[in-house]
Amino acid sequence: MKLSVLFFLNFLFSISLVSQQAYNSYDFRSPLGIPLLLSGNFAELRSNHFHTGIDVKTNGSSGYRIYAVDSGYVSRINISHWGYGKAIYIDHPNGFTSVYGHLSKFSEKIEALIKTAQYKQQSEVVTIYLDSLDMVVSKGEVVALSGNSGSSMGPHLHFELRETVTEQPVNPLLFDFNVKDNIPPSIYNVKFYPFGKSVINKSQTNQLKSVVKSKDGYILRDNVSAFGEIGLGLHTIDKLNGSNNICGIFSIELFVNDTLHYFQEMEKLDFSTNRYINTYKDYKEHKKNKRSIHKSFVSENNDLKIYKKLINNGKVIISQNKDYDIKYVVKDAAGNVSELAFKIHGDSSQLDFYKPIINKQQLNAVTKQDSLITAQMAAFFPKKSLYEKENIKLSSSDYPLAQTSLISIMNQDIPLQKKFILKLKLKDSTILCNEKAVVVSVSDDLKKVVSKGGTCNDGWMTVNLKSFGNFTVLIDSINPIVKSINLQNGTAIKGLKYLHFKISDNLSGIKSYNVFLDDRWILANYSPKSSNLKVYAKEWEYLKTGNHVCKVKIEDERGNVAVEKIEISY
Repeated sequence: MKLSVLFFLNFLFSISLVSQQAYNSYDFRSPLGIPLLLSGNFAELRSNHFHTGIDVKTNGSSGYRIYAVDSGYVSRINISHWGYGKAIYIDHPNGFTSVYGHLSKFSEKIEALIKTAQYKQQSEVVTIYLDSLDMVVSKGEVVALSGNSGSSMGPHLHFELRETVTEQPVNPLLFDFNVKDNIPPSIYNVKFYPFGKSVINKSQTNQLKSVVKSKDGYILRDNVSAFGEIGLGLHTIDKLNGSNNICGIFSIELFVNDTLHYFQEMEKLDFSTNRYINTYKDYKEHKKNKRSIHKSFVSENNDLKIYKKLINNGKVIISQNKDYDIKYVVKDAAGNVSELAFKIHGDSSQLDFYKPIINKQQLNAVTKQDSLITAQMAAFFPKKSLYEKENIKLSSSDYPLAQTSLISIMNQDIPLQKKFILKLKLKDSTILCNEKAVVVSVSDDLKKVVSKGGTCNDGWMTVNLKSFGNFTVLIDSINPIVKSINLQNGTAIKGLKYLHFKISDNLSGIKSYNVFLDDRWILANYSPKSSNLKVYAKEWEYLKTGNHVCKVKIEDERGNVAVEKIEISY
């Protein structure tokens, strides 16, 4: 009890100091025993989210010792096939929580705790929450080994620091972790966005202009003339010593005629608003061309708290026939700076090239709820599910073996902030309640099909979606597949390192997997990336000499079941 109270008092005291102390005054040690070379940094632009930590390289392999960066207690352990995979969370008395993701295994005492929970729940996938006295760790204690679990695309350590109370991740590079970086950010392009009746270089379309590096910084390659309200976006990235990986920047300042017009800073993020990256960045450029364009203006639906200064929401008004001095100042977390300076020539004659735009019917799920309804489908959008109004685009076509028309909704280049409800009308009244029916998305080339789930009721399939695209309903009545790799009837398993199976499903996806020895559940490890299902030898050490039965049961998301029984000996 005394220890728990001590944590609480220290925690309250430290929270009062967080705003008063510089981040580098906290005495955290490195989470690894090797130099910290990064493949990803804080606030780097990712698909649908800002990166909330740093990715540390582990020389392309797993098994490096992971150290607690400070004393504290393990507050959470998560075992998942996705996201951070195997991850551990440690709360520290100074008000921060350290997070370590994509691990391969944990220390012995933590592994024992996890296994107890897995056998109790009869599930490999578990989340465990702990109190302050359950699992205390010391600074520098080895808590895990690095790995490649979850959604990781290669061995590395994902490391975060979060404020314990708010759970908001803070930029780890603001702390003194000795990450070498003397390379300033690179700037490649400026993108210009006309709004309303504005015109840029005789055009009402967005324009991308390249920059060149000079001895005094970066300059724009081409002249720009404009009139009206416009937005700017900056294509900029950062790199750190010892790595060619593209990383994110820390801050961007935009000056107009020497006045700070726009200022953003990546000090901390909020998971509840992280998806607003889709309006912060140029979504289409990032998706289509891999360009990291940071918009220097804020849309109507944008709840990010990264903005320190905004005039006119960052939009620039060119209202006089004169030159406007524009300057960008870009910094990384180490304080390296790059600058870009150019002029926009204000030219009222640009308006001679303005042509009124006749808007088509638009979906306005920005300031209100909205819907799209036809005889074949109905889509319902909550308020603030879109970032801006969008022209409506709907079409339908046939698709082989589909139970509904293939419905194309809007455009996959349009991002969504919130899920919408889609209802698809089934063609055949005889399958009104077919539990095998599943909503799928279909790629534009019609070659890739991905299950989205859904439920069937009164002749309609209903599903929640977070992206636009092409959707229809298929029937999944095919059982999953189980293939034994190193077992057959009569196999003696003594001396084997593991029992090895390959499991797969054709459509709706694997929902559950269970392995039994003589009807006793045993822990199996599944890797969706490789389709491998393995049971390691330590799980059957209790077996007595003789004959036994190994049973593998796999169920998909539509209730189709595969069972494989193999007679073995020990």
